[in-house]
Amino acid sequence: MLEFSDKLPVFMNIYQSNTEKLHSLTRQLTEQYEDISNTISQMSECTRQLSKVYKLTDDVNFSNLFQDIDTMMTRWREVNETMTKTCASNLAMFHTFPTLHMNSLKRLENNKITHHTIYEKTAVALEKKKERAFKIKDITKWDLSTEDMKRGSELLDNREEAFKAMFYKEQEEADSLRDTYYFFINQCYKEIRRTNRYEMLNTHNNYIKL
Repeated sequence: MLEFSDKLPVFMNIYQSNTEKLHSLTRQLTEQYEDISNTISQMSECTRQLSKVYKLTDDVNFSNLFQDIDTMMTRWREVNETMTKTCASNLAMFHTFPTLHMNSLKRLENNKITHHTIYEKTAVALEKKKERAFKIKDITKWDLSTEDMKRGSELLDNREEAFKAMFYKEQEEADSLRDTYYFFINQCYKEIRRTNRYEMLNTHNNYIKL
């Protein structure tokens, strides 16, 4: 879980930069399709005019030819307009949910970072306090529990056990901060698993519509 937590910022940065770029390119592609449709419409209008003008010369063959070309271009434009709508609706939907997804993850990640900072600061300060207290060798200042006071003489020469026992109330507070930090790591993991399942379905369904 901690390994996942370390990799999450990397995932978020790559994920966000690429989804934003994909969204921008989708809008660009939609605009390009619209430009193509406009160009085809103008070309179609030219062929209609040419079809009409050849009728003035009684050249039915040329008139019919340009009429057929106009029909072809009309179909071409209709296909292109369908692609424009598809791009604007279905492709755009790929980015709506990811944005909400990312915002949710960012809030959790920020909370995780905040609680990690608080925990680390508290844990380091407590560790230094224990180190100083152990060097002084005065168990009356170690804030030991009633049970640990009974084995105080043993703790004087056992650094590992002494560190576990001293300032137990502050250690409980530090442990609580650590648990809160781990809680947000777990929430980040659950959130990304939940949203990825939904996004997979959303992306798959919109891709099929293409």
